Amino acid sequence: MGPESPFVVYGSNSQFICFGQFVQSFQYLSNWDSQPKPPLFETGTEMQRPEPSGNQVEKNWFLFWDAEGNMYTHYDAYPKRGFSRLYSDGTTGPDLALLAAESDGKCLDKYMPKLATENEWIHQATNSLLLTMCRRSDQTCVRSEENTFIITIIQQKVLQGLRSVYEPYVMVFNQRAPFAIHGISKRPLWIHGRKPRLDQSTTDMFYVTSMGWKSHGQKNHGYLDDNLFLAFGIEDEMGGAIDIVANDLVDDLGLCYEA
Repeated sequence: MGPESPFVVYGSNSQFICFGQFVQSFQYLSNWDSQPKPPLFETGTEMQRPEPSGNQVEKNWFLFWDAEGNMYTHYDAYPKRGFSRLYSDGTTGPDLALLAAESDGKCLDKYMPKLATENEWIHQATNSLLLTMCRRSDQTCVRSEENTFIITIIQQKVLQGLRSVYEPYVMVFNQRAPFAIHGISKRPLWIHGRKPRLDQSTTDMFYVTSMGWKSHGQKNHGYLDDNLFLAFGIEDEMGGAIDIVANDLVDDLGLCYEA
């Protein structure tokens, strides 16, 4: 969900590699509402990245917006971030992650799990939202650039035989360039109902896919006491969702200035 209108990001055959990432305004795909449709991404547009990653398959990209409403694409979160300004034809500006690479690297090293084998990865998992770090019910709470951050969820994937296990972490970063990471969950989120599999020394495969504000009409911005829907898949067989207060999502945040 963007600041004013919704977008969908999806994968399909690429003109540059094997499988790429595309973006389209959701308002052109459905009768979303009666608001005028933005003249942006009326049809599926392939998003590029400033430098080839070497990947023939790109996936899990997400969009975010700065304080002025400019759109960016976030390609990678680990072992180093990659993101750049996105333009209306799918082209991009330079990789801006280099500007915050030193501080981001320290924060990722402190709070993200160490990958012990070649069968472990850190993947981007969800879209982004804006969160103001005070409560809507607090009369002294005023949204500002200093207390409002971009949030997303990334997850550790561990391949165990023919199945995978995912552990989701919240990542919070600044809304102004260079968009440095502000904090990361100290421990992964646990969704109630995820059961252990003692015979395999593992658990059910729950993987987070998206998040959005619960209140009707709420777009991409919320406060700590607002409720979210968190959607997830289960064992590649079914889907589920929970509602969660935003404060609970970021309650166990490790701050980067402490890294």
